[in-house]
Amino acid sequence: MPIDILEKKLEKLSESQKQSVFDYINFLIFQNSSNNTSQIQNQRTPGGLDGVILTEDFDETPDCFKEYI
Repeated sequence: MPIDILEKKLEKLSESQKQSVFDYINFLIFQNSSNNTSQIQNQRTPGGLDGVILTEDFDETPDCFKEYI
């Protein structure tokens, strides 16, 4: 859409409506930028927690916590 048409339509709006348009444009820009970054952040690699488990027997207290019991 040409900018001059948008400018003519904006001139017909009240100040509060212009503020709403401005806020909505900022929301769209934020939404677009957050969609790009959230897709990158949510990528996981299988097996990312290998070796993190402290003990094979979950009922047994791990050695690193025995001094607190």
